[in-house]
Amino acid sequence: MAFHFFSMFNENTEDIKKTEENQTASGLFDNPQEQEKTCAHADGCSICFIGLNNTRKLVVDTACDWTLELKDYDDTKPSILVVDDNPGIISFLIDDIESLDGKSIDLKDYNLLTFDTINAAFYFEATQHKYKGLNIEFAILDLTLGGSIQTSEGPVKYTGVDIYQQILIYNKDAKVLFYTGNNLNEYIKSNKKIINQFAEITDGKSIKDYILFKTALDLQGRREYLGNWFN
Repeated sequence: MAFHFFSMFNENTEDIKKTEENQTASGLFDNPQEQEKTCAHADGCSICFIGLNNTRKLVVDTACDWTLELKDYDDTKPSILVVDDNPGIISFLIDDIESLDGKSIDLKDYNLLTFDTINAAFYFEATQHKYKGLNIEFAILDLTLGGSIQTSEGPVKYTGVDIYQQILIYNKDAKVLFYTGNNLNEYIKSNKKIINQFAEITDGKSIKDYILFKTALDLQGRREYLGNWFN
């Protein structure tokens, strides 16, 4: 069963996007939180957010609990994780994975976990720590995510490599695929940082061997690629 979290956008978001998002979100999480994460308590609150790949805790102001309750999560099963800030990308990747059921993979044997919206990386990080790992065996991750949060040490923004590094805290054998539109031009400083970080945490491996570009394949080609990847 796929677990999705679709946050509510702010008041300036187009009505049609609100309608689509709310329909998708219905009943899939216990007590879903709004994306703004504005504290509902009269006195306000601050929490310790485990940031920077578990190296230290960062205090996040004007925020309540970032952890999510995963309905029907089975901690005896391995998990397939999909993270992207675009709910539409999540949707068709889940369709791709489900099309492989009984062929390349038996989904009854897995949890299928998804995190989306611009804050996907933060929801994932906090939730994984809450569950002390999510048994992630396969991870399909967006490489460039849009969200950032304000902490006691300034704004923090995560990439797909940060998410992968967090996964490795609990499972050093997790298999990763970055599904991205970023062509990773090494002359761009942020891309060079991503490339170097991946090499550092994988003993020198090239991130370019773990990337599927979003425009590289059509529907059939992408599903064939994923089928081979799962095997």
